[in-house]
Amino acid sequence: MLLALIAVFMFGRTLRRRRERYGILFYNLLIFAALIIRLIWPKYLVMDTFILIAILIVFLAFGNPDFHLDLRGNAFNRLALSEYLEENTGKLRLVPFGVVIRNYHEMRDLYESSQMEEGLIMIAKYLKRRSPKGILFYCRRGRFIILDQPGKDFREETKAITERFDHPWKSHSAELYLSAGFATFDSIDGNFSSEILLSTMLKALESVGGAELEEPLNVTEVDIKRTETERGIRQCIENALDGDGFELYLQPIIDAKTGKITGAEALSRIRDADGNIIPPGLFIPVAENSGRINKLGELVFDRTCNYIKENPLEKMGIEWINVNLSPLQFLCADLDERYSSIIEKYGLDPNTVHLEITEEAMIDDRFLQKQIKAMGEKGFLFVLDDYGTGYSNLSRLKKCPFINVKLDMSIVWDYCREPDDILPNMIQAFKNMGFSITAEGIEDEDMVNTMKNIGCDLLQGYYYSKPVPASEFAGLS
Repeated sequence: MLLALIAVFMFGRTLRRRRERYGILFYNLLIFAALIIRLIWPKYLVMDTFILIAILIVFLAFGNPDFHLDLRGNAFNRLALSEYLEENTGKLRLVPFGVVIRNYHEMRDLYESSQMEEGLIMIAKYLKRRSPKGILFYCRRGRFIILDQPGKDFREETKAITERFDHPWKSHSAELYLSAGFATFDSIDGNFSSEILLSTMLKALESVGGAELEEPLNVTEVDIKRTETERGIRQCIENALDGDGFELYLQPIIDAKTGKITGAEALSRIRDADGNIIPPGLFIPVAENSGRINKLGELVFDRTCNYIKENPLEKMGIEWINVNLSPLQFLCADLDERYSSIIEKYGLDPNTVHLEITEEAMIDDRFLQKQIKAMGEKGFLFVLDDYGTGYSNLSRLKKCPFINVKLDMSIVWDYCREPDDILPNMIQAFKNMGFSITAEGIEDEDMVNTMKNIGCDLLQGYYYSKPVPASEFAGLS
C-alpha cells in the first residue's frame, strides 16, 4: 500500500487528465482507509465494501463509456479520438475519412438544436452502416471522422454519401435538408503527436464546412507538418508574451508632397527558437486562432506609447504613429477603457497614436459606429487599413469618422500595372468625404509618381524603408 501511494506521488503527473489523477489517488486512499479499519475493528466485515467502491471509482475515472460516447452512443467523441490516436502514435493502420455538415451553425440556427441533434443521430447511424468495419467519431460542430480500412475507395464513398444528402433526413420529430463536405487523408506514416493529427483533421473539416467544394479536400503530410509548425509558432508567441520576447518595429510613412517622414506604423515581431524572425503572415493568424491576439495587440500599443514617451515625436520630426487593431481586438467591449488607461499611464495625447482597423471589422455597422464613438470620446483617431480587400463601400465609410484610408498594396500594384479611371475617381471621392489617402506597397520611383499624380497624400513601402527596430527608427527621420 505504501509503495502504491509513493508511485502515485512520483508518477501521477504522467496522467494528463485531472479526473484520472484524482481518481487513482482516491482509489489508493480508500484501500488504505479499508486496511486501517480492518486493523482497528477486525470483527467487522467492511473491507470488501471499500474495495468495491474503489473499483467503481477506477471505472468512473478510466473506463466510463459516457466519457467517450456522443449522439446517444451512436458515435465516439473527440476525447475518444484523441486517446485512440495517442495510443496508436506512429502505428496508425486505419485511414481517416472526414464528413462535415456545411454551414453547420447557420443550419443549427435554422432548425433549432433539438432537430439538429436528431439529424446528427440519423447521420451517425447511416455512416456506421456504410462503414461497419470502421470506427465513427463525432467531433462537434457537424464534424464526423471515420477511421476505416486502408484500400477503401473514398471517392465512391463520397459519391454515395453525397447522394444520400440530396434527400432529407426524416424522423418522427425532424426533417432536415443538409449538404455535406468531405476530407480525405493520405496514409499517416510519420510519428506525429495525437494533438497535431487531430488538429489537422479538424482544421480540414472546418475549411470544407465553409466552402462549396465539388471534390473532397485531400490532406497530406505537408498539411500535418504545417500544423506542427503552427504549434511551434504558438509556443513562440507564448514565450514572447510571457518572457518579454516581443520586439517593436516601425515602418516610416512619407508625406507625398515633401518626401519627408511624417509618421510611422508600429509592427510586432517575434523570433523562433533559433533567433530568426517569424513572418507576421504566419504568427498573426496563429495568435488570432489561439486567443492571444488581444494580449499581443495591447502589448504593441503599450510598447508604442512607451517608445513615444522616451522618444518625443517632435524631436524625431514626425506627428503620429499608427498601431493596428485586429478585428478580434475591436470586439472587446472595454477597449476604450483599456487603451485610454495606457495613454494616461504614459501621459500622452491620444491623437499621437492612430488606430488602424481593417475592413473585416466593418461587418457589423451598428457595433462599428458604437465602438468608434466610444473610442473617439477618449480622443482616439481611426485609420481604415487594407482598403479594397473586404466589405466596405463608400456609403458605409461615410458613416465612420476615419481620418485616413490606406489603399491595400494589391490595388496599388494593379493600378500601376494597368491604369484605369476607377482608382483616381475613388480617391477623389474619399478626399471629398474628408479622408486623406495612404498608398501602401510603394516599391519604386515610378509607383511614387503614379500615386502622387492620382492624389495620394501619404506613401508607405520598401522603396522608402522596410520595417526597422524601433531603436533604429530615429536615425531615418
